[in-house]
Amino acid sequence: MSDFSILPLRATIVITAIMLLLPLLFPLITFAKVTSGIMLFVFTLIHFSLWKIKQSNPDLDADAIRLPHWLPLLGSIGCVLALGFQILQGLVF
Repeated sequence: MSDFSILPLRATIVITAIMLLLPLLFPLITFAKVTSGIMLFVFTLIHFSLWKIKQSNPDLDADAIRLPHWLPLLGSIGCVLALGFQILQGLVF
């Protein structure tokens, strides 16, 4: 096996080990709150990236399901609002 094909396996093992150790080092509630915030941030980036891809190349998904171009932007805004609400409520940090 080449180093290129083994890389995802090594990264998966390292991340799994970290994820198993973090709840032991921090209270489970804190871990859940931070994980929720990270997931909202990741989904914000995913939605924004999809919006940018749709803007730069609108015919890319010609054989796929066609959705309005503004829908990923709306998802990104929704995630930012949810994350902002969690931060204001003290639920994340």
